[in-house]
Amino acid sequence: SRCMGRFCKSAGPAPGALTLAGCRGLTDLGAAALLAPCARLRVLDLTGMTHLSGVTLALVLRTFPHLEECTLRSCWQAPSGSASSASGSASSAGWAEGLPEQHALRSLDLSHTQIDHLELLRLMLCTRQLCTLKLNFCEQLREGGLRHAELPSSLASLHVVGCNFSGLFVRQLEDQVLSVSSDDSLMRDAMERSSRRLAAAAEERRQKRQRQLDGLASSRPAAAAARRREDTSSPPPEGSSSATAP
Repeated sequence: SRCMGRFCKSAGPAPGALTLAGCRGLTDLGAAALLAPCARLRVLDLTGMTHLSGVTLALVLRTFPHLEECTLRSCWQAPSGSASSASGSASSAGWAEGLPEQHALRSLDLSHTQIDHLELLRLMLCTRQLCTLKLNFCEQLREGGLRHAELPSSLASLHVVGCNFSGLFVRQLEDQVLSVSSDDSLMRDAMERSSRRLAAAAEERRQKRQRQLDGLASSRPAAAAARRREDTSSPPPEGSSSATAP
């Protein structure tokens, strides 16, 4: 952590990016010690750290006020508290109580985590400048708890593939967000692509048939003219000439 701290301090005023994806042994306590010196971080990727929980997310948002992009995909083994904690007595939204009032985060990826709707609602209150939110395969989310959620007005891209949301709820989300990627939207996109392919194939067959008909129509006058030329240029058959007068 001392080496990483020196690296983060040496970043200077330039935007800093830190990727620790796949460091599976890192816990919430280890992440806190490791990230403490990295005050200038703007991009943080902690993908695949299966021992991390929402405690680290709350810490990150409190510690790095200038952070713009955060990826915690596939990080949580538990919906709340510390995943490495021996006691499971933390309340459902316990870690979310440690979130700051406001944060300028622009992009957040929580796909394949155990975040629930209570935690997400609290998270939405402090990230009102969020533009991209990825919640793919967050199976603890329930559309009933999110039906009246006030999403950030800045949110332009929402990913909820694998959340088992109904088509009706997805359309409600589409009324609030410019782009929504969901099971329902993917199915619609697949059907639209299939329809476009079928329509393109039908149009190609129609054009091919039309070319054949046009070729046949244009060949008929030429064939008739050729037959007429043959008729006028060929000699009369023997015995068909008029008899000579004596």
